[in-house]
Amino acid sequence: MKTGGGRIAVMTVLGWMLAGVSTGCVSSSTYELAKSNATTAKQMKLQIEALEATLRDTREKLERTDQDWREARDELLRVKIERE
Repeated sequence: MKTGGGRIAVMTVLGWMLAGVSTGCVSSSTYELAKSNATTAKQMKLQIEALEATLRDTREKLERTDQDWREARDELLRVKIERE
């Protein structure tokens, strides 16, 4: 037969074991959430990089178009001046 002090010790140990198990579950879910967030962040970073590359290409095309337009305008002005 166990004494009252022995029962308290056993209950204390069982309590700590249960607390450890529940903490482990929380830590596991926290880890899974962090892992999921890291994956999402990585995907978003890749999307941002792709969008930035597209933006750079679009800006370059716009600059070339603007330059072509200015050259055509200047040429038309030269032709107009020559005819007058």
